[in-house]
Amino acid sequence: MMALSSKLKQIVESRLSVVALEVGQSIGQAQIVNLRQRVAQGLGVYDQKMPPYSPGYRRKRAKTGRQVDNRDLTYSGRMLGSLTATLNAGETGVTVVIRFADVPSQQKARWNQTIAPWFGVSPRDLRTLRAVQADALTRALKRRT
Repeated sequence: MMALSSKLKQIVESRLSVVALEVGQSIGQAQIVNLRQRVAQGLGVYDQKMPPYSPGYRRKRAKTGRQVDNRDLTYSGRMLGSLTATLNAGETGVTVVIRFADVPSQQKARWNQTIAPWFGVSPRDLRTLRAVQADALTRALKRRT
């Protein structure tokens, strides 16, 4: 096997880093969409229906005209609206971190997570992310050839 020159190796690594960042960005945005869509359907992290709201909270939601049939974790929309994706690049690759942009949203999310686990990658999310990864990788590599 022929060894790559250090200059060529540096070029290849640099281009692969850019591709990894592009793919990571696509994955992060796709998971935010996954979370919002899954929760809108009242499904938790295991793709199972989340438990109903408590009777008192259910009444409060009904009085304000909000739906009460599914635990959709949406009252104002601020918590799910504050989801962001951050990329961390290191020697071993790119890590995508999904988080909330503000402390109140983090607290609401944490509290809801203890009642009904919803934050994470569900089996259905994982299938979607694999398809997004393959598509994003193909597009990124085609742009560079």
